[in-house]
Amino acid sequence: RTTKVLADAKADLATARIAANAARELFEKTSESSIVAPPGSIVWSVFADNGQAVDIKTRIVEWIDCRALLVQVPISDIEVPLLHRGMIANVLVEGEAMPRKGTVLMTRGTAATLGSNDLAAIAKDMTADSGHAILSVESTPKDAKDCPVGRTAHADFTDFDTVDLIRAWLRL
Repeated sequence: RTTKVLADAKADLATARIAANAARELFEKTSESSIVAPPGSIVWSVFADNGQAVDIKTRIVEWIDCRALLVQVPISDIEVPLLHRGMIANVLVEGEAMPRKGTVLMTRGTAATLGSNDLAAIAKDMTADSGHAILSVESTPKDAKDCPVGRTAHADFTDFDTVDLIRAWLRL
């Protein structure tokens, strides 16, 4: 009987060691990790210091990927229905000689608001009576070295002209 008790105890010890090793491996995997931002990104905010303990799903860092550029363009409410997703615009970024190709992602009228989770900045010429269009702008290889975040930009929409604006204004 003692031999059986000893064998059962050894089996329990082996099971406990396996569980302890699995728990140690899980602890090592979840206790430390490297955070790697895409090349050419700008670290925007750091929420935890190196070596600081955090809970799962806690925000640690935010960065801006300079290869995925967005531009917010102030537009009048009259222009909002003239713009559609996929429409092309020529976007001139401050400090650059040549315009970039931009594509309309979405528009919002004056009643819509943007929050801190929508964009990094609100355009300077935004007023209470203007809507806005969000454009995706093509990036260049130079953006990885000299990210244009924070620069002003101007967009010209190529798919409508002044006559279209007057018709929309007069609701023709």
